[in-house]
Amino acid sequence: MDAFEEKLHRTWMQLLIDDHQKELAAMLIDGSLEVTKTTELSVEHGEDASRGLAVEIPHAYYDMIITHALYQDVIKSSLEKLFRQYVRLWDNTKIRIGLRVKLIEVEQGWKDKVRAIILHAQAPNQGALTEQVFAQKGRQPLVYQEMKFGSISEVRIAQALASRRVLFFPLPLAVRGETGASYMDRREPDFLVCHDGVWGILEVAFHPDRYEKDAAKDVWFKKSGIVCIHNYTAEHCFNHPSEVVDAFLHLLAQHKSKQE
Repeated sequence: MDAFEEKLHRTWMQLLIDDHQKELAAMLIDGSLEVTKTTELSVEHGEDASRGLAVEIPHAYYDMIITHALYQDVIKSSLEKLFRQYVRLWDNTKIRIGLRVKLIEVEQGWKDKVRAIILHAQAPNQGALTEQVFAQKGRQPLVYQEMKFGSISEVRIAQALASRRVLFFPLPLAVRGETGASYMDRREPDFLVCHDGVWGILEVAFHPDRYEKDAAKDVWFKKSGIVCIHNYTAEHCFNHPSEVVDAFLHLLAQHKSKQE
């Protein structure tokens, strides 16, 4: 990516953030923009020069974006806005926008890693309740590394946990048959975490006005002995995932010291 393309990419990310598209910006920030130029033959006008933009999407998020029409619409509209405001040089040039997966850097032993992925690949078997809720709204959960998530904020927390080699279960289905009614006997925490033998639940909260429901969910888990439960706002998880995970692991450590 040359200096001009780098500036385009940086400005585009800012436009997405300003338009309240932080989740999409998070998926595209590690991608890139490549300016292309093509020449087509026109019967009426001879050669017709047009410029294009290749949007390179990191492979981890490619399927999320390519299967969501809304994401694609936002990408197109934001890039068109970018050209109208900043790229006066191209005012009279037809712009074509294409999406493609960003090529992965070749690492040592990559074939063995791919064989292992193929051998163990399977459809995610978690996130059942989240999938039901999303289906009612005509949406689908995000799938990242064969795991379902309710938002990119949750994906970022998963990445932070994985980077610390912490054992965690994203969107596991918890069942305690007390009433016989499945909708009352099941809960789905965002993250069930085990660190140094201590269990806790990390929740990514999207509804600050739902304190009573969140509190009731916490009590349900505490009844079975999981006492370290903490809710963090989705915005904080999105912007500072490492800080959130560090704070939560510190709380788990405090509970461990109390048990000892």
